[in-house]
Amino acid sequence: MRTEETRGKRAFGIFIDGYELKFVEVAAVRGGIALKNFRTERLVRKLDEVSVQEPAMSLAGGEGIDFSSPAPLQTESAQGQESNASALANLLAGEKGYVLAHAIAEPGIYYHVLDSDFGLKGEKLRRRVMEELEGIRTATLAPDAVGYLPLEEGGILCAVREDGVGFLHLLDLVRPMMKRVRLKISVYEPSDIALVNLVRLNYAFHAEETTVIAYIGSETSRLVFLKGEHLWHIAPMISEGADSPSILNTVYSRILLEQDNLAVPKLTRILLAGEAVKLNAQEFFLRQFREVEIEYLVPKKLDLSQFTLDIHPQLSEYAVPIASAIRALEPKEKRFYALDLLPASVREGQKSFKIGWHGCLLLGLIFLVTLLLTLQVASKRRDIRQGESALAAKKVQLLETIRIQNQIDSLNALRTKYQTAQALYDSLTPGADRWSKAISHLTRGVEDVNALWLTDLHSTQPQGMVVNGFSIYRSRVPRISNLFEGATLKQVIVQKIRDKLVYKYEIDVEKLQDR
Repeated sequence: MRTEETRGKRAFGIFIDGYELKFVEVAAVRGGIALKNFRTERLVRKLDEVSVQEPAMSLAGGEGIDFSSPAPLQTESAQGQESNASALANLLAGEKGYVLAHAIAEPGIYYHVLDSDFGLKGEKLRRRVMEELEGIRTATLAPDAVGYLPLEEGGILCAVREDGVGFLHLLDLVRPMMKRVRLKISVYEPSDIALVNLVRLNYAFHAEETTVIAYIGSETSRLVFLKGEHLWHIAPMISEGADSPSILNTVYSRILLEQDNLAVPKLTRILLAGEAVKLNAQEFFLRQFREVEIEYLVPKKLDLSQFTLDIHPQLSEYAVPIASAIRALEPKEKRFYALDLLPASVREGQKSFKIGWHGCLLLGLIFLVTLLLTLQVASKRRDIRQGESALAAKKVQLLETIRIQNQIDSLNALRTKYQTAQALYDSLTPGADRWSKAISHLTRGVEDVNALWLTDLHSTQPQGMVVNGFSIYRSRVPRISNLFEGATLKQVIVQKIRDKLVYKYEIDVEKLQDR
């Protein structure tokens, strides 16, 4: 399946094993990470054979290594180091910028296990770890030279960078050999932790499974044990490598020894890496462990479509740099142990801001953002002024409403007073409220009928009433007379008022009823 590379997402992984510099290039593609290139360069001189002094490294001076100006050689073996730098420059040539991941192996680092985390976390735990390590060493440790992580069976595994900056010095020597290149060192981790991270990323585990990672280097070898998906034990270094004719037997014996020391009844899986494929180690260990799953450590989740299937087993030789390069592209992957030994001066130097094309672009963006914010502030101020004007108008309306409400309350109080007086009057003169009730009943009737009005209302003997008025519609006059029992419509006369025909009526109510 063809993969499409995501622009700018690229990392180089480098691991130095004796005289061999193993190099891989990976790139982020849609759907994952693809392996683009891998190769091995032969060094003229080992890095750990060089007397290294504390540098004033250009690594700390900016966003990456600036290969724009020459740097003086600082070692006694300048000729050999120049040859090593040439080999590295050939690998890094052709790119303007990328992230670099490097894995360190012994003797550049050493491990120490503490039995407990002392019930501490965070910075308090780090200080306690430093105290414990300084108690067993004569030299003072730099805080950035120590990393640690918890073990599955309890305790803490500490990784200490003894010197481990030889590769950084080698990068410093590369500067005069290349044009201007921006290089960011993203990962500087122990090689054994890189192997564990690669296994955790590509395999599924049951809690009680025991997995052994057997890395056979060119001169030294290492066994790492996992219980389930967690790091369990890193065995002491085996001082034999692929150059030893008995290395496979030595590794087999060491596996049995560590299995006995750890009280492991049965191994589940053995993963082979490093020079194992050149020694046909899988066939050898299949004869020794007939019920154990044995395979070369080839990353299953890495896109290898660019290479044929017969090439895949050879990639176990590059397991360490592949793991570091993947971590550089996916630094937030939860299955990775985040143990990094990059010197603080280098890390902080890479955070420095430099005015380049990206800086100018950032300044332009800042100007545009400032302009947009200014326009937004002006718009919001207009909205605030409009809102304040509307609020002032509402307050005036509220005051007017309160004034009207006070008048209504005053009228309601006066009405209540009159109702109280009328009730008192009605209680003193029985039947005196007859006219009030009749008039009220007549008023409600006129409101309901509508389109007519009253002009005259007077009483008749003994308890009657005569109602005179006008109506716009003739059909509504009878509805008024029907308001009272015993009412008689005496007459309806057509008249003209203001050029409009109306109907004058007279209604005689014989007797008003108490209601």
